Amino acid sequence: MSTELVGRDAELSSIGQFVSGVSGGAVALVLEGEAGIGKTTLWRAAIAMAEERDLLVLQAQPVESEATLSFAGVGDLLDPVLDTVLDPLPAAQSAVAATALTTKKPKAAAPWLRAVSNLTLFATFGSSKLQPP
Repeated sequence: MSTELVGRDAELSSIGQFVSGVSGGAVALVLEGEAGIGKTTLWRAAIAMAEERDLLVLQAQPVESEATLSFAGVGDLLDPVLDTVLDPLPAAQSAVAATALTTKKPKAAAPWLRAVSNLTLFATFGSSKLQPP
């Protein structure tokens, strides 16, 4: 981490313990609190700690302009591993997921929510092939 955070020792220690405890499989870290208290700074520190340990970090940082795009957050989250998780899916599910995540032009009606949910679950819990890029 290139910038020292002043007065956040307890939070950084908790994040460090969390990251050090990751041994494999899917985990999630949630930072919550009032607006303006430094969650984004801590979040960036957590990502840096995880990447220093060569952990694969899936992250999404939505912006207001994406609010009307149904799966923008999922697309951001899965972007680093999308090819890895789409390849083993059956063709129909892969096509639906790719359409939902706007990686290919839709041929028919809007994609099913369940197909995207299944893709997200598979990406998070179902593939031992996921490795840091």
